[in-house]
Amino acid sequence: MRCLFPLVVCAMLGSAATAAPVDDVTAQVLRCLKMPSDAPANYRFVLRLQIIDGLIKMAAANFPENRAPSAWEMAAMKAIADASTDCEPYGKLTSIFDIPVDEKIVKQAAAK
Repeated sequence: MRCLFPLVVCAMLGSAATAAPVDDVTAQVLRCLKMPSDAPANYRFVLRLQIIDGLIKMAAANFPENRAPSAWEMAAMKAIADASTDCEPYGKLTSIFDIPVDEKIVKQAAAK
């Protein structure tokens, strides 16, 4: 697999997946998500999940180009990628989903 964007961290994943729109995929991932503690005051990245024939084929995190990702962001990216496979199956979906990782997602994960 080749990453095409600067500061993109790619992780190959393999297992079953599916759902409907990005909100459904996000909600399902949140059920299994265990975010790292001590989130920094400022963080922002997008997790891209590629699902083909109901299988998660790839997860990649796109971080802003003007800085390197923090240790917390790297740990959070891995936690979300792991949760995406831990919460399978999603159905028989073929699509790419972009999940913005922001304060709202972190609070939702902590509240469950």
